[in-house]
Amino acid sequence: MGKVIVAVLATCATLGILFHLFGNNVFSQTAVTVPGTAHTSPFGITWTLVVGGVIGFAVWRIVKGK
Repeated sequence: MGKVIVAVLATCATLGILFHLFGNNVFSQTAVTVPGTAHTSPFGITWTLVVGGVIGFAVWRIVKGK
């Protein structure tokens, strides 16, 4: 459980530093737009989710030691 907390805190800290350096405007822009269908509405994935996911995965791999 401690490794999960370390990974989450490291991801949040990295995103905070990136927000401070580049500003909220850059990260709130849409990175990927998923088109809608007859049953779902279209939605966008922001750069915050993309960068946070990549950083989180990298930190998780480092914490796991692989």
